[in-house]
Amino acid sequence: MRFLVRTVVPVAPIACRIGLGLCALWPLLSGCQLFDRGVSAIRRRTAAYRPVHKAHSPSRHSRTPPSREIVRLEATFVERPINDPLWGPALWREADEVSDLDPGLRRKLRQNGFRIGHLGSSPPRPLAKLLGWKKEIPDDRSTRSRRQPVARPVVLHSGDSADIQTSEWLPTLTLTLPGSADDKPSTFQHARCVLRLSASRLQDGWARLEFVPEIHYGPRRWRSVSTQTGWSGRTTQKIAPLYDHRFTIDLSLGEMVMISVDPHRRDTLGRHFFVEPNETGDVQRLLLVRLVDLTTAKPIYSQ
Repeated sequence: MRFLVRTVVPVAPIACRIGLGLCALWPLLSGCQLFDRGVSAIRRRTAAYRPVHKAHSPSRHSRTPPSREIVRLEATFVERPINDPLWGPALWREADEVSDLDPGLRRKLRQNGFRIGHLGSSPPRPLAKLLGWKKEIPDDRSTRSRRQPVARPVVLHSGDSADIQTSEWLPTLTLTLPGSADDKPSTFQHARCVLRLSASRLQDGWARLEFVPEIHYGPRRWRSVSTQTGWSGRTTQKIAPLYDHRFTIDLSLGEMVMISVDPHRRDTLGRHFFVEPNETGDVQRLLLVRLVDLTTAKPIYSQ
């Protein structure tokens, strides 16, 4: 007896067959947009990690630094015996003893021994002799006790400052600082007296000079110092500034300011700044600062 085995293959409905056919044709009909969208998504995710290339990035040399005003000064020290007749009234008679200062400040400076004068471009005859511009008959005593005046250039950016040391290095300096609460003398080790000079350009041909008396003392150490352009490091000592004695003077080109001490006032702050003991007698100093020029610093790189 034979048995016939019939295999029955299920047949999908017509609607299902049409749907399967459309699914197979969809990539061809869409123009492979499925793959393009995948690539675009990858690009978007990796774009955040790629360097950004600007159309133009100027180099370090093409950045033009700003121009800066330059104040050129000359500082000259004159030394003579403290009882030299050239230090007399004739020297200060032709100088304006800074009448534009506040009367209270001017009185305080005089009480503490400082004497300040404003001069024109031509120094008076006694000062010309002190500078060696006028011939005089030398004597052995004055020649041994003084150094020949030498003008030293001081070049500052407008707003910057420089230290001018007015005394010798002192192993020990004992004095009563003006304005101290207890009026007790202070002792400074390895000290020197300094005038901090700041210069600022006012207008064409005019500059303002500011002087602050300071006591520098102690060991020299590397310190961070604030400047007009930021912080910089340099070797300095501890500083005791005397802001109560700060004064300013406006100079035009060629004019000068002279700063010294009243020799008739003893045991004053100014005497520590401008009088040096000597074997043959005390020596008095005079500081002369002249405004030489005002210029503008041009940038090095222009392209």
